[in-house]
Amino acid sequence: MKRKNFNPLKEIDYKSEVRLVIYDNDSKSFIKREVINSSESLDVLFEENINIESLKYKYQNIEEGKWQDLTKYQYFSKNKVDVNKLTTNFNFSDVDKENIIYLKDLDERQISRYTVVLLRRYYYFLLASPNLVKINRVKSYVKSMPLSLIRSSNKIAYCYAIIVLITDFIEKSLNSEKNEVFEDWYTEIIAKYNFNQEDVIGFKVGSLVAKGHIASLHDRSITFDYYQQALELGEGFIEGFLGIDPLSTYYAEIDSVNKSYEIIDKHTQEVTNDSLSLSSGTNICFSTDISYFQYVCYKLGKCKFLL
Repeated sequence: MKRKNFNPLKEIDYKSEVRLVIYDNDSKSFIKREVINSSESLDVLFEENINIESLKYKYQNIEEGKWQDLTKYQYFSKNKVDVNKLTTNFNFSDVDKENIIYLKDLDERQISRYTVVLLRRYYYFLLASPNLVKINRVKSYVKSMPLSLIRSSNKIAYCYAIIVLITDFIEKSLNSEKNEVFEDWYTEIIAKYNFNQEDVIGFKVGSLVAKGHIASLHDRSITFDYYQQALELGEGFIEGFLGIDPLSTYYAEIDSVNKSYEIIDKHTQEVTNDSLSLSSGTNICFSTDISYFQYVCYKLGKCKFLL
């Protein structure tokens, strides 16, 4: 017999009583409706003749005396999850929030794909023309992510930290008065997010990158320090995000053999000259100024356009 454990607390971070509903597509019938008590899990045994690939399940909770859908149906098999469908036209919509429940079934390669798209879309969605409506959509999406999911992957934690920190900063800037001092609310945001108690390193690395982004608006030397820490601490997973980050204006040299990472120059203005050259490693440039970026690529001779 086949066994599967259902744990709504772990899966969707829901602590109250729920009803598990299992539907069989082959027989077109419900094969299980059973209540799971608060903060408990349920083991379900299936006969060998049951085709697991055809089963899907959902959780329900009681509202106004009736069982109402708490989640959409999801399939048992991880192979049913198509990461391309999860990322196509992603814009922090209600559908994107509903799809969060499928993220726990993604493998490492799929998580990499999803998180890269998530962060790229975040930058273009919110930073291009920020407003409070967009901010609320982003915050609603992030709030829908169970903590257990976020802590399950450094890459997800990394994106989460960047998104919550920068979104908070942008919201503060939109709501601030013209005479407010930048340093005051910059310091407030920086102090609010340290993630020092988190054992998932992605939280801290993401917060360092986000703090570097924000610091670059005021003091680029501080930005360098944040980015350098992030590169060193995030070895092993931060590489996948370097090519999509449009906020930094620094060079990063990556030694893939020795697994070392370093910012080549602390001050951008010092490298915008004719002495630019391609090193033996991989050179990556991030810039929000497309003219500057094209200039750098021209000088290096070999450079992918990241924006």
